[in-house]
Amino acid sequence: MLADNGVCCIDEFELMDQKDQVAIHEAMEQQTITLSKAGIQATLMARASILAACLPKHTFYQASQPLHKNVDMSPPIASRFDLMHVIQDVHDEAVDKRVAEHILALHRRRESEVTPVTNLTQLDLQRYIRLARSFKPRMTSEARSLLSRCYRKLREDRSHSRGGWGVTVRQLECLIRLAEAVARLHLDDQVTKEHVQQAWELKVSTQKRAEREDIDLNPDLPEEAPTMPDAAGAEGGAAPAAGAADEGRVKKKSKITFQDYQRIGQMLAAHLKRETDDGKEVTEEDLTGWYIEQIEEEIQTEQQLIEQMSLIGLIIKRLIDKDRVLIVYRPSDQPTKPELRVLVKHPNYPVGDDVMAGVRGRD
Repeated sequence: MLADNGVCCIDEFELMDQKDQVAIHEAMEQQTITLSKAGIQATLMARASILAACLPKHTFYQASQPLHKNVDMSPPIASRFDLMHVIQDVHDEAVDKRVAEHILALHRRRESEVTPVTNLTQLDLQRYIRLARSFKPRMTSEARSLLSRCYRKLREDRSHSRGGWGVTVRQLECLIRLAEAVARLHLDDQVTKEHVQQAWELKVSTQKRAEREDIDLNPDLPEEAPTMPDAAGAEGGAAPAAGAADEGRVKKKSKITFQDYQRIGQMLAAHLKRETDDGKEVTEEDLTGWYIEQIEEEIQTEQQLIEQMSLIGLIIKRLIDKDRVLIVYRPSDQPTKPELRVLVKHPNYPVGDDVMAGVRGRD
């Protein structure tokens, strides 16, 4: 109740007593707490968001097991959380180095040495959140229709949960809350299809397993790439044009491991940061050419060069559109050549020192 109209933060959520679990059911479902003491019954408001941290059962998260087998949490409580994020303690030399430097700087009272420089101050962030919370967006008819389809898809596809906590109407309410939150972030008075799509991607991404499956760089394409008819089998004797054949070969599913995607993304971000610090502008074409130069020893044939060019193009597109690691600083002046747009690294995306050193060494 003390967190009414705020956020209630709970640590070691898995150690909660049974009576507290019963009490939190009502708070998460109805935003109220009912008390009955000394013949007095009262209902207190608990309109709070709950941010809880829970440790895995076996000290370390078992990536081979689904989420519900790693945490000791009852299904009724687990189904009431809108989002669940798995944070693993993965060994990463660059991240470990930044954490160590940050803690050491705190002991030396020199926090400014490791605090990232951003374009948004704490006061600006508070004002933005206060302004965003004042919006009360309304659902459009297109957004309602898309929400209905998303909920039906959740009910049909249960492969992500693997028998976990199931999909109930609470998941539909979760999508509605997330879509409204996305609309508030954009300071919009209406919830559009784009807001629902972002909420859907956020919901689905948190339900996936934590072992980082291969990343689909073009999810809009079907699993089976369209095959072009060959000259011998086509009736009429007309062979397909070379451009059509090339298009049929290019438009196929492209997947990359999470480790490779992260490595390439950090390489590109590190190069952009260094060039920007030197006052240089980097276009998407320049960035693609720079990456090809880094792996030219691995390219033996023209076909491999074409595949790598296509792959790096899809990676850059995902880094811009989905992960927001890269930002389009200035669009291309020529509509027929979108690759001439100028790119910069997002100011809040950290770049590991080891990656930076590796880039400088290879240059």
